[in-house]
Amino acid sequence: MCPAPHRVLPEQRPQPCAPNPPQTGGPTLYELTFTDANSKNPKVEINAYKQTASGYQKTALTDANGSFTLQRLGVESFSVDSTKKRHLKARYKITNTSGKAIENIAFIPVDTDDDGNPSNNGGNTPTVGNTPIKSLRYFDGSDASSKASNITLMRGQSYDINTDSTSADPTATPFLTGLNVSGITPTAPTGMVIAEVKNYGWQVPGVLPIGGSVNVTLGASYDMAVDGDGKFTPQNDPYSFSILFVFSEEVTTSGITRIHDIQGATASGDAASPLAGNTVTIDGIVTTDLQQASELGGF
Repeated sequence: MCPAPHRVLPEQRPQPCAPNPPQTGGPTLYELTFTDANSKNPKVEINAYKQTASGYQKTALTDANGSFTLQRLGVESFSVDSTKKRHLKARYKITNTSGKAIENIAFIPVDTDDDGNPSNNGGNTPTVGNTPIKSLRYFDGSDASSKASNITLMRGQSYDINTDSTSADPTATPFLTGLNVSGITPTAPTGMVIAEVKNYGWQVPGVLPIGGSVNVTLGASYDMAVDGDGKFTPQNDPYSFSILFVFSEEVTTSGITRIHDIQGATASGDAASPLAGNTVTIDGIVTTDLQQASELGGF
């Protein structure tokens, strides 16, 4: 940090201010990847970002700063033709190896941007738009980034064949909005910048004791593609995609959901809301004229 300006005496020479070192001590970023997502037998994998010889890069999952371990338990995919939705669930067992009790552990999605210098990315890519979704591909390997706004992160769902409908899986990890993420500052992958830590995510309530384990289920869904005749076209659905998130603990609910988290992920904000079906609280200032007698009588 540079010293405050001061008067320099003739015999003194100002000392150059050393640049601040890069920040690499923030919470670890993780990337959950679904592959073959639009089938009955999808695959799922979690990788961790760590400091390597070539920068802060995605590596094979081992552990996170000694805090916990993750063991894959399974993955599920099912579609509901009547709603044209596909639902995904990834299940993992998390074990506390931190040496202390962990409370209210949460998996918080993160949005990244390119830092403007494509030559230093080292293979890293940003998330799409203002979403935490990245690396979308169709079955043929072509880019499917346009589908990012169709993917909704949520509590894992269960299907009821009797009513042909879905509802929150009672065994799935709760998905909360309005989280207070002001103190969460993850390290960006090399060549990227953290655009936003989202104020929603999956949270396991309560205390996880030293050596204790708990199962977590992370859910997502997307709109299935159809052609002009209403027939499903799975080749136009994302075959694979990744979700960038950070692990944190003691995350509390602020009660406020930001407007742009409610709006659809398009320039005009007219796409389907990623929080559709959730009850949220917003904070804002109304600037409309409602002076007519049939209205509120004010601004």
